Amino acid sequence: MHILAKRWLPLAITSTAALALWVLAAAHGYAWQTIWLPAAVAGAAWPRDRTPTLGRCLHQLREGRQARRSDGSTRAQRPSRRAERSCALRRCDMRFASISALVVFVLASACSSSSAGEEPTHAVAPVHPTGPIPAADRTALRGIVAYSTRDGDVWVMNANGTGRRRITRSRPGFDFDPSLSPNGRSIVFRTSRGKYLRDPGGIGAEGIFVVNVRTRREHPVHPPRGGLFPSWSPDGTAIAFSTLQRDLDGESIHLVTPAGKQLRDLAEPSFSAVQEGLAWSPDSRRIAYSGHSGNGNWALWVMNRDGSGRRQLTFPTLVEPRGSGGDQIAAWSPDGTRLLYSSNQGQGNELWVINSDGSGAYRLTDWPGGDSAGTWLRSGEIVFAHFTGDEPLPKWYIVRPDGTRLRSLPWFAGAGDPLDWVQPR
Repeated sequence: MHILAKRWLPLAITSTAALALWVLAAAHGYAWQTIWLPAAVAGAAWPRDRTPTLGRCLHQLREGRQARRSDGSTRAQRPSRRAERSCALRRCDMRFASISALVVFVLASACSSSSAGEEPTHAVAPVHPTGPIPAADRTALRGIVAYSTRDGDVWVMNANGTGRRRITRSRPGFDFDPSLSPNGRSIVFRTSRGKYLRDPGGIGAEGIFVVNVRTRREHPVHPPRGGLFPSWSPDGTAIAFSTLQRDLDGESIHLVTPAGKQLRDLAEPSFSAVQEGLAWSPDSRRIAYSGHSGNGNWALWVMNRDGSGRRQLTFPTLVEPRGSGGDQIAAWSPDGTRLLYSSNQGQGNELWVINSDGSGAYRLTDWPGGDSAGTWLRSGEIVFAHFTGDEPLPKWYIVRPDGTRLRSLPWFAGAGDPLDWVQPR
């Protein structure tokens, strides 16, 4: 009995550990761990490029087996029962050690992947709808949505489509590109109304206004040369936008308070590059934006809130005519580890996701037409617009970052691109 216990107890423990590890790997989406685990329990070789330490361990085990198959003489001898039992116990011990080491490896991998905020280890299949797309569950959606219409006014509604209200009356102008304050009580937007230099640089700079959602009172926050792409910081203390520098030459990102005070240029004087479109990190410490050095090849960049630490993240291929392609920033993930953007490499816009350090980019959509990245909700879903042909207004959809659970938002019909959707705490 004692011998049987010594012989079979390690195998029972190994099998139990293997089953637990298989469940853990499957739950975390570690496909290669799940595939190779039965081979490891059977004593087969582990992928050397994945776990070289375990690979060396199993290689030594194979060498041991080969050594036990020969006693060094020209005549093979059958080992005694005692020797066979000893070898079996050693094999069980080695497998148990391998599984133990693997448990540590997978747990460490899961922790490091979670802390790094990288995309799932399994390949993300780009969204490519081939049939009807079911509507999202209205009752599960929360938050406030601000959007513009073809009439040029800014509206708000609840995420489930209720409580629609027109906030601005633009005529004879045009209001669009709204960005909600973190509490949803105010909106900053771009408008053709107001006093500003009539786009001396040809960049599309116009007025930038802030409106109170409840009272509908407005006030301008733009400098005399106007601005574009306004975005409210998550901490509520600043509004960022792109505009020409004082010399009307360089185009850079500026900050201003919601009251229109303390205008600050985040670039050095006579900035030789272009910064347009931007997205605040969830902690308001960093700004991601689209930029180029003058060649029209838009790429993703990230910098600190004070304009320091500029770093290029993507390096797209230049698309002709210059300025028509490249990468356009949209939003940060709720945990601040990834970025959502639209990319056009000459075949229409598609959605992409990339780590905030520039690694791990993957394509999220592969859909005929054009996809415009919208926002990344605190609840984890990505909102985007899909254009087909020459339609003036898009259809809106919501999807998970791994490409699953694509759902339509039919009650968003009539909403222009871009829109903003916040989920106040």
